[in-house]
Amino acid sequence: MIQVRILFFASTREITGIPLLDITADEGESIESILETKVFPLFPALSSDAITRYSIALNKKYVNYTEIVKDGDELALLPPISGG
Repeated sequence: MIQVRILFFASTREITGIPLLDITADEGESIESILETKVFPLFPALSSDAITRYSIALNKKYVNYTEIVKDGDELALLPPISGG
C-alpha cells in the first residue's frame, strides 16, 4: 500500500469542500483507477465527464490518466482554465 495526496483547486475545491485528501492506494495503481475507485465515490459531482474535463498534475507536472502513482506522490485535480 502507498500514500497519495490529492489536491483540489478552484471549482474542484468548491465541490469537495476541502483543499486536499490523503488516500491509501495499491502499489502500481493508475491515476484513473485512484480517481474512479477512491475519489469519485466520495465526491460524485466530480465524476461526470471528469476524465475529459479535468487536467491532472503529478508532482507538479501535467500527465495523463494512465500514469502510475508511487508512494508519497502528490496529485492535483485541475479544472479547465478559462479567461479572456
